[in-house]
Amino acid sequence: MDMSRYNTGNKDVLRLERENKRFREYLLAIRENQDAVAAIFMALAEEPPNAWLAMEILEELRNEPKIILHSLSPTAGGIFHTWQRYAFKTGSLNNSYDVFQLAQTQRRCCGDG
Repeated sequence: MDMSRYNTGNKDVLRLERENKRFREYLLAIRENQDAVAAIFMALAEEPPNAWLAMEILEELRNEPKIILHSLSPTAGGIFHTWQRYAFKTGSLNNSYDVFQLAQTQRRCCGDG
């Protein structure tokens, strides 16, 4: 009997369980560090965004939550935009914020599609 189709299903289930565990860890890290997460958002909400302060706030956290908070991309359910993740990882904006602003402007002007 060919069991390959059943093995594929098991792999899918295992993958979903890993992703679910990762997402639960992410939510727990946010919950346990909500003051720091809020402060990071506030620093990056300034005009211009204060990437250096966001990075300093993140540096004050233990190593595990730092890794978890940076690990989940926005497309995978993470709460930080790509430019925000770059900012609090490096302490600079480079051109990532400009790219984000341009995309937001185009969305408002021309719609999502």
